[in-house]
Amino acid sequence: MKDNYNVIGYAILLFVIIGCSNDHVNFKRGTFKIILKDSLTTFIERNENYQMESSLNTGKSELFKIHWISNERYVIDVIDIKSPLDTISMIVDIDSISGNTYYQTSYLKGIDYKYSSKVVKISNNTSILFKNIIKGKQN
Repeated sequence: MKDNYNVIGYAILLFVIIGCSNDHVNFKRGTFKIILKDSLTTFIERNENYQMESSLNTGKSELFKIHWISNERYVIDVIDIKSPLDTISMIVDIDSISGNTYYQTSYLKGIDYKYSSKVVKISNNTSILFKNIIKGKQN
């Protein structure tokens, strides 16, 4: 009987460890809403390799290539470069997680400017438009 409790205890511990280690993985795909202090509303659609940001305030969208450094850090690069600023990589650190929300600090590589924002996952899925854009970039 005591051995059964040990097995159950190990199984629960393993479940907790696996559950905790996968928190960040859930943020590599899906649709998200960025909440910024200056009341700008931006939506992100992301798979593990690409991210599209769409601003409700400006109506503009931009496509990025994602390079995951770890589950807590990734780098995004603009795909369709339109200005010298677009050539600078943005580094994003996931600072903390609470349920379907994470807090991030973003900064441009080599530039002393960073900002923090709240990101809420609103869906595990992405739009057909995003999937078609990504499909076109992969060909």
